[in-house]
Amino acid sequence: FLEIKLLMTHILETLAYLRTERIIHRDIKLENIFIRDSNSPIFEIVFGDFGFATQFFEDIHSSDIVYHKCGTPGYSAPEILKYHKGLKLYDCRSDIFSVGVIFHSLYFRYLIRIFGKELFKGNHKEEVIKKNSDCIINFKSKLYQGIDPIR
Repeated sequence: FLEIKLLMTHILETLAYLRTERIIHRDIKLENIFIRDSNSPIFEIVFGDFGFATQFFEDIHSSDIVYHKCGTPGYSAPEILKYHKGLKLYDCRSDIFSVGVIFHSLYFRYLIRIFGKELFKGNHKEEVIKKNSDCIINFKSKLYQGIDPIR
């Protein structure tokens, strides 16, 4: 679990830097996180694919945002998926949800190979998006058996 702790620390530090620049990535997933140089003695990660990224300012209006609902189903924050005109626009904190999904994937990586890799499972994209936006997780599945949630 030391590797997971190190990787998560770097992911959160990178996310903290983006927040100081008021950038919302909106598509954080394992496929968009790269290790800079695996041969280097210094471990460093880089976020990639800033195609959905936007800068956030307190006085920003939804008309200033190109994509309101975006990201990868299963990783996007519910507030992004549920956004519609009239709601308060989400902010940098929405990326934290995606980081939680990544942590889940890393923590359960062995069991996920056996039971499936998605946190929000569905037979089609719309079903995944619905479970993701409603944050429906089946904690009674075999994947979570024997795990103490208080640990």
